[in-house]
Amino acid sequence: MLEILNVKPGDIFYNSIILIYGLSFGENSKNLECIDSHGKANTWSILNNQFKLFVKLYPGRNEIKLKTFQSEVILILFRHLKPLNSKHVRIFYVVCNDDPNCGEFQSLDSSRNKIQNALKRIDLNIRLLQTFMSEEIFKKYKTRKTFTLKCDLNECDENVEIFRSNLKLMKALEMSSDEIFLYLLDEIKKRNSNRECKYIAILSFTRYIPGQNEDIFKDTKGYCALASDCLAVYGTACLFTWPEELDELESCCSDMRKVDSSQMNDSAFRNTYSDCYSTTLGSLLHEFSHLLDLGHDSEGIMHRGFDDLKLFFNIETTCNCYDEFENVKSNNEDIQKISIFKTQNENTHKSEIEFLVRKFCLFKTTGNNELIYSQKSSCFQSIRTDHKSKECNCMKNCFYTKSNLNILFYHKWLNDFCSKDEGSISFNCINECQYEIKCTNDLVLYELRTNQRNLTFDSGYPGTTSLTSNFISIKQNNSNKKEYIFEINLNNLKQKLFLLFGNETRNGCNNLSKYKLNQLNNDCRTSQNFNIYLFLLDSKGCCLSKKIPIM
Repeated sequence: MLEILNVKPGDIFYNSIILIYGLSFGENSKNLECIDSHGKANTWSILNNQFKLFVKLYPGRNEIKLKTFQSEVILILFRHLKPLNSKHVRIFYVVCNDDPNCGEFQSLDSSRNKIQNALKRIDLNIRLLQTFMSEEIFKKYKTRKTFTLKCDLNECDENVEIFRSNLKLMKALEMSSDEIFLYLLDEIKKRNSNRECKYIAILSFTRYIPGQNEDIFKDTKGYCALASDCLAVYGTACLFTWPEELDELESCCSDMRKVDSSQMNDSAFRNTYSDCYSTTLGSLLHEFSHLLDLGHDSEGIMHRGFDDLKLFFNIETTCNCYDEFENVKSNNEDIQKISIFKTQNENTHKSEIEFLVRKFCLFKTTGNNELIYSQKSSCFQSIRTDHKSKECNCMKNCFYTKSNLNILFYHKWLNDFCSKDEGSISFNCINECQYEIKCTNDLVLYELRTNQRNLTFDSGYPGTTSLTSNFISIKQNNSNKKEYIFEINLNNLKQKLFLLFGNETRNGCNNLSKYKLNQLNNDCRTSQNFNIYLFLLDSKGCCLSKKIPIM
């Protein structure tokens, strides 16, 4: 018997690769075969009665077949394309115009480092980042949202485009990360004027040259891991550890081979292929998240949690969250089996979706085996949503914080808001401690961030009532619910900022551009002047970041 915990028959998706996870009971099988609607089969492990698989969805109706030795079931899911004018992300594979290797990336395996190998690896793994973001939002909001790729507008389009830069190869290898980023930002903007696009640029020319430096990045040429404005740039020196096909994902995440000393080892000192894959793909997610207005944090993906990204793809054998779910389920009448239904007309998508939404299931059974979907597993979901919960640590630090998720949920790039409804936020100074905020829409989030590292140290959800923290208070105007008075506590803020700057030891980003931190710390010890940023977000994705002097 198979029990699926995160999707139900009739669910609609907008991204192309989805996660299905759940439990297997009364089975002797160690593997589960998943066959997509085009007949492509992949095999996934069952460990401790748990399974976790990824499958590609095609536009329209998808019959996903799950098979073990004892069971065979069919799960009906749907994928819709986004409107062609949707805000979306374009992916570029950057190749220097005089590159004699024609876009080959660094790898010991010279048979699998060609430009086509790179395009496939980048395509697959950025789609997987879509899936991660979608599932993280689903845990909190019970609905899925994620960023849109070019293939989500038109399945026929190439998802990763070759970007022939005017940059010369030798020049690129001599440039700093900042210089590479600024050059590409200018070049990409000149060639692409679409304001509805953000860009991820992956560098083909990154090369690791072993030296005597303890810092591997000093021995890596043509490297960058930065994001700002509309662009995220990332180097490819560890692309040799990334999977190229979906059926390689499980083995990549459990690959304990040691990284050869001639190759870049960006694994957070863990030194294995799987950890190198986890850190580098996670680092790309971290950088891209900056483009969605996420700042640095003290935990999670926006700190160093991206090192643990492979745990999203893996089954954690020591995890007890499924046991917790079983305990919750046994005491919850809302969690129940769904009725069985077989459609007579497989082409009637709309009526079929409407029927499935009424809590019925379309599937096929073999013998007495059946597919169970837990309809209202809100108690289980809440356990997984509370990242500080002691019940389970299977994802370690690999999560978005609640404040991160709030930004993503309302963000313009994850929603199809009409431009006329987007609204505005204004911010006016009353005195050094008080400010007036006016919003067209409801205010849903504030964050306080440091000036230099964009580090979030306080956040809250104004909603429809007054809100007070150790550092600020936000009060609604009784006569106008879209107006607020924002007041700061100067003494508490100064103490917090001294503490933050005095204890800062490393960046949240793995390779973020240097901010002269020592000089900053000295300035803080000798001056009483600080700056913070107030980040505000409304219910239609309109955001405002305002610099506030703390005298």
